[in-house]
Amino acid sequence: MLGLCGTSTLGVNDSQCFTLDTDELVQRDRLSAFPNPSSDQLFLSSNNVPTIINFPYTILDRVGSVVMSKDDSSSLESIDTHFLQSGIYFINIINGATKRCSKICKTIGLYLS
Repeated sequence: MLGLCGTSTLGVNDSQCFTLDTDELVQRDRLSAFPNPSSDQLFLSSNNVPTIINFPYTILDRVGSVVMSKDDSSSLESIDTHFLQSGIYFINIINGATKRCSKICKTIGLYLS
């Protein structure tokens, strides 16, 4: 977009300045994990809408060791994390051209009676 944003005087001539217009970058397929922290189940959402997990993912611990992965396109509603120890993990998600790495926190669930 070419726009006149005022003039400045350089000697005798007035000069136009140009504005740079950039379109807002829109991220498609924003993948995220919830709830975070999680105690026993982890769900994934795409653009804040819960989604069926029919794409590969890998969960790594703090030192980069793979603790869990899914390499096929079978469908899951959630990821069972009950056997993981409390701590920080990273989930790598690959859904088509979308690649995402998110930090997740695993906690021990507290049950009050």
